[in-house]
Amino acid sequence: MFAVVLLLAASGGAHYPIALDLQPSSQARAATYTHQQAPGGLFAPPAESTVAFVGKQAVDAYASFVSQLFQPAAKQQLALDLLSVTPSVELKNDGWHAVVQHKLEVRDASDAVLGSWTVEGRGIIAGLGEAAVPAAFQAATVMAERQLEAQFEDPPGVTRLLASLGVEKGAIARRPAVAEAPPPPRPGSPFIHPERRELAVYVDAGGRVSNLGYTTTDHSAFQSQQNVLDDSRFIAGGDVRLGIAGGWYFLQGGFSSGSGGGNFVAHALTAFGVDAGVRVKLNSGFELAGGAGLYAARLSVSTYDFGPKPVTQVTSQVYPDLLAALYMTPPFGQHFHLHVALEGRYRLGTMDSSYVNNTYHDHVNTGFSAALLLGVEVPLLQWANK
Repeated sequence: MFAVVLLLAASGGAHYPIALDLQPSSQARAATYTHQQAPGGLFAPPAESTVAFVGKQAVDAYASFVSQLFQPAAKQQLALDLLSVTPSVELKNDGWHAVVQHKLEVRDASDAVLGSWTVEGRGIIAGLGEAAVPAAFQAATVMAERQLEAQFEDPPGVTRLLASLGVEKGAIARRPAVAEAPPPPRPGSPFIHPERRELAVYVDAGGRVSNLGYTTTDHSAFQSQQNVLDDSRFIAGGDVRLGIAGGWYFLQGGFSSGSGGGNFVAHALTAFGVDAGVRVKLNSGFELAGGAGLYAARLSVSTYDFGPKPVTQVTSQVYPDLLAALYMTPPFGQHFHLHVALEGRYRLGTMDSSYVNNTYHDHVNTGFSAALLLGVEVPLLQWANK
């Protein structure tokens, strides 16, 4: 015991009286992560394509660990096996992260396993250049190595060996593990935490499906009785939105068009107007919007009951509607962001058309519509600060 104390004192109390030989496997040494740039960062970080040599980073990190805490000339010989290095990327609330997982073992001279560890580190991917992904993996590797350093004395086999050498647990100064930065505290549940959104302009475009319910009545004097046709069908069309959102609110202009027919009657409904309301970030990946709009609509109704050529009546009207939308807004992209929106609307206005001496009457009811939109938004403050 006295000899061990002298040995520790001679080395400044910084080294274990053990020689530790780092032995990485061929898989661990050769491990790499190949990153392919994804436009807008929908499925991968938006940084430039590059290769991160995560195996070399791990070998260098554990070689430094060995040199700082162990004595090459010590009589007690152990082997530190770096068995595997597994890289990946993950999307978190604060952006894309590089993640590494290392599996390690320590063996004695008789090849008995004294301890094993699975450590993990992560680093946030910042920036868009070629160095962004490798730098994040380097930070992740440092975190993983610090976990091993902090946990090195925990396995029972290692604890017993150190006790046999007269080294009490915790006698050798080691750096603590690097803690992952916790997300800022949020009110409510850990998943839903409403907050104000950044100021941005956006444009959305996509397809829509509308429910069209209508009643068609023939008051012709040639009819022995009134002929009434009630029908409801879905018509397809397209939508375009151009707007600005910031804080808790949004304002947008919209254009919608759809058409469809059946039972000798065809309808085409075109509308343009404005919407305003509240748009709130639920978390980094989703936003919810709700509001009301005022639209000018043009309804074209065509019937084929009066001859080989259709008789068409066009009616214009202004009506209000209500809307709700769910946006999937991934938290990445530097100069612009992509999002996908699922929008639902309820048209509050009814529209009427009459033609052929007012004997043929068509009444379109209120109805629902749903749209799936792909959008691009540009943060205004970012461009203002460039």
